[in-house]
Amino acid sequence: DAELLGGSGNTDVLVSTSTAATGGYSVAVDAKATGGGPVSEGMVNFDVLSDHKRRHGATYSAVVAWAFAPRLERFAAERGVALFTVETLGRLIRLQATAPLSLGRLEDLFQRAGGLVDLEAVESAYQGEARTLRLVRRILDVLTNEATANDQVTKGLLGIEGIYLVLRSEADAPTTRELERILAFLESPLVRAVEKTKGGYRLLESTLIAGRRLARLADAALSVGAE
Repeated sequence: DAELLGGSGNTDVLVSTSTAATGGYSVAVDAKATGGGPVSEGMVNFDVLSDHKRRHGATYSAVVAWAFAPRLERFAAERGVALFTVETLGRLIRLQATAPLSLGRLEDLFQRAGGLVDLEAVESAYQGEARTLRLVRRILDVLTNEATANDQVTKGLLGIEGIYLVLRSEADAPTTRELERILAFLESPLVRAVEKTKGGYRLLESTLIAGRRLARLADAALSVGAE
């Protein structure tokens, strides 16, 4: 949840979340702008930021600006205040739109020592999420091709080893553990995209139908609290 506040004695934006893993956290966010050049140390009052944090009961403090002077970056690190450049914040938003991480995982950005934020703390997690999505698509591609091949030997079935052999030469080749995890998801009662038999896995129905089923599940989740 994000609340636009501003005004005397208030932070500009209060961001808060509740997660089962952490019990929730909040961030008092102040925005700074200049006519030109980075925000300097004289433009940020850390005592005021501390007061904003205390007044709103926030867990963390953050400042957003186009750029920050090096001395300000050092002072922020000493005071435990996270500094987000507009570029970093924009990249974070784009990553979250394509391979969203949990809000608990994003807390890593604030739990580390203050100062200029880079996305190294969560970059590998985003890459992992994106990799999983790519592998889901490739596995469905392989099973779709097998289902339409009319092979009298496989009869549309492929085991873990068979799928691995098809994908192992690709740059983003999966491990057998990854294949097992994704196939278990695809055969779950809520997805029903594939069927597991003694002979292996087969595509149960059109991926379009499975995709629509997943979209409806996503709609149900996204609609909670939207009204």
